[in-house]
Amino acid sequence: TTNPYTYQPSAGTYYYQAVLTFPGGYSLTVNAPQTVTLFDTPALTVNPTAGDIGDPITLTATNTGYSGIQWKVSTDGVTYSDLSASNPHTYYPAAGTYYYKAVFNYPGGYNQTVTYPQTVTVYGTPAITVTPTIGGESTPVTLTATNTGYTGVQWQVSTDDVTYTNLGTS
Repeated sequence: TTNPYTYQPSAGTYYYQAVLTFPGGYSLTVNAPQTVTLFDTPALTVNPTAGDIGDPITLTATNTGYSGIQWKVSTDGVTYSDLSASNPHTYYPAAGTYYYKAVFNYPGGYNQTVTYPQTVTVYGTPAITVTPTIGGESTPVTLTATNTGYTGVQWQVSTDDVTYTNLGTS
């Protein structure tokens, strides 16, 4: 007779045995020849989750027991590329949306892939243009900011490049 039993234990190392009961009250204890080791699901942290091109980024993983980690990055959430193992990613290289995941290697050949649950948005370096750059006292000045992703601009003006006063928003 087979009698499978399935349950979900928490992380840890487990040893198993079965106590078999036979007719007439006889019982026999049999130890399983293997141990089972289950690892915690790692938590990934990507900081910050929004920034500009060239901003520093820190990738961290919290877990115990893994012997190696391979960070991966994607711009579409489907195709991932390996990052350098020694310095996985220290800056945002270009504007866009980034997805991160990590593959944890454990003793005994077990690998666990964990995907960071948020996207990271990198905004392009803003460009500000002022036109015209020369004119008369009644010449209107147009201020333009170009970038991807910003939701508003607070324009400021200064006559000494030290103290600025708010003009308006666009």
